[in-house]
Amino acid sequence: MHGLLEIVFEDVPPDRLAGIVVDHMGDEANIIDAAQDGVPFPTDAVDISRRLSHIALMDATVACIINLKAMKIAEKLVPNVTLRIIRYDLHTDVSILFTSTDCYAAHISTSDELHRWAMHVGEKYGAKDFYGGLDPAEDQKTQLFSKTYVGPHLTI
Repeated sequence: MHGLLEIVFEDVPPDRLAGIVVDHMGDEANIIDAAQDGVPFPTDAVDISRRLSHIALMDATVACIINLKAMKIAEKLVPNVTLRIIRYDLHTDVSILFTSTDCYAAHISTSDELHRWAMHVGEKYGAKDFYGGLDPAEDQKTQLFSKTYVGPHLTI
């Protein structure tokens, strides 16, 4: 399975949004750039945390992108990761995007490995649901896993 992979954590509670992002983005030197609705913003962790805490309570549609040099996924460092935060209809989803090539470079090759990691993250940050697969991950025909099952694809 080659292409852009996406892991989505749906409906992250407002009080956990900043945590799920800041805890996974690493230090400020790891951030390439960040933008809200296409407008760049400072990449220091305090500003990002404050911004996300504010976004989590907004009654508006908002999109944020944070591009990272690398991110620890399943205890392995995956290069070139993008965090996408979407606020809509009083819900907030966090997506993690990376290529299968970068996943292989980090020695991650099975759905089960990503599923175990996503299960831990989903539980820790109170995500209502989660799933992962080829982008768009919501397409069940190309999913690697969801909250309740692994497959239909078992290898990346």
